Amino acid sequence: MLMEQIIQKLEEINNRLEKIEERLERMENKQNKIENNTEKMDNHIQFVENVYDKVKQPLLYVSNKVNSYIGISSVVLPELE
Repeated sequence: MLMEQIIQKLEEINNRLEKIEERLERMENKQNKIENNTEKMDNHIQFVENVYDKVKQPLLYVSNKVNSYIGISSVVLPELE
């Protein structure tokens, strides 16, 4: 009788461990997806910052020329952090 109880408890423990391992694996998969998406977002942010840096000066030049013709003071574009 005692041996059967021990075996039953061990089976319960094993079942719980399997469930925990499955949950851990799902969490790891989700974490990997999050890391991948974060890397994509970082790349996109870098791209946007690079484009902004390249077009900022020409855009500022054109904007200030147009503004000087219509009587508006110069515009200063913000720096990205």
